[in-house]
Amino acid sequence: MNKKINHYIESLVEIKSETPLVLVHGDLHFKNMIVNDQNQLKGIIDWGDAHIGHRELDLSIIYSLIPNDMRAKFFEIYGNLSEVSKKLAQFRAVFTTVVLLLYANDQKDDSLVSFCQENLSNALND
Repeated sequence: MNKKINHYIESLVEIKSETPLVLVHGDLHFKNMIVNDQNQLKGIIDWGDAHIGHRELDLSIIYSLIPNDMRAKFFEIYGNLSEVSKKLAQFRAVFTTVVLLLYANDQKDDSLVSFCQENLSNALND
């Protein structure tokens, strides 16, 4: 994992969103999603960061939760995104997941650490 994240960090370049501003949750990640026993989404909580912003903030969840080999199906249904939008969403996914991983490690929550590591691996695979 260290090699992947180091390679990712070294490859970062400044990019800017080209999409129009929309209403976004602003803090969309697995800790703010309510799912049932079948892992079906039932609700989104913590709307305190909602604002008018770039959709890539919320689309980052696709990079952390959906494995790379299944993302094409999502984008087929959602609609195509530009490569710039995908890179911004991926960046936000990596950033958010690293923060959650640090929190999980600090809390000594091994199951959450493992889940964050899996999400980070998903986010780094494109």
